[in-house]
Amino acid sequence: MAAITALAIAGATAAAASAVVGGRQMKKANKVAEQAAIDMRNKINNGPANQFAGLQAPTQAIDVQDQNTDALAQNLVSAAADSGAEGVIGTTSKILAGTHAAGLVSAGEREKAEFEVEKLKAGEQSRLDQEKQQGLLALDKMKLEGAQTAAAEGKANLYTGLGGILEGGGNIVAALGMEKENDENA
Repeated sequence: MAAITALAIAGATAAAASAVVGGRQMKKANKVAEQAAIDMRNKINNGPANQFAGLQAPTQAIDVQDQNTDALAQNLVSAAADSGAEGVIGTTSKILAGTHAAGLVSAGEREKAEFEVEKLKAGEQSRLDQEKQQGLLALDKMKLEGAQTAAAEGKANLYTGLGGILEGGGNIVAALGMEKENDENA
């Protein structure tokens, strides 16, 4: 009858070992899942850059227009100087007013172009920020679902292991009882 007791002890030991192995596997899986979540979060946080971040307003045409206006003003002043003092006095104020007006138009065009570029940059950054936020929310949801599944599996493994241990303990008690009964009958 000692063999029956030994088998019952072996069964209880196997159940306990199974519970321990299941717990280790669960810890290892949790570590792998946590590292995967960290890697994914880093990829989301360091996601694509704003493709318009380095974009500048196309001001080359405005610069050329400014240069042409300056050259024209210089030519007009030079022509006025060639016509004598009366020509300089009579036309200089008109040339300055025209140059100033052209400068205001040019500045307005430059400002408008810069505004459009900044608007484009801000729109793209907003889209990227929103995409990043959605990715982080999806990651958090996956982590929560994974944690709930792991907790449920861990609980099931624990109860299975405890059930096996209790069953093994019951078998040991029964085997010991049978041995005692046999010893008394012998």
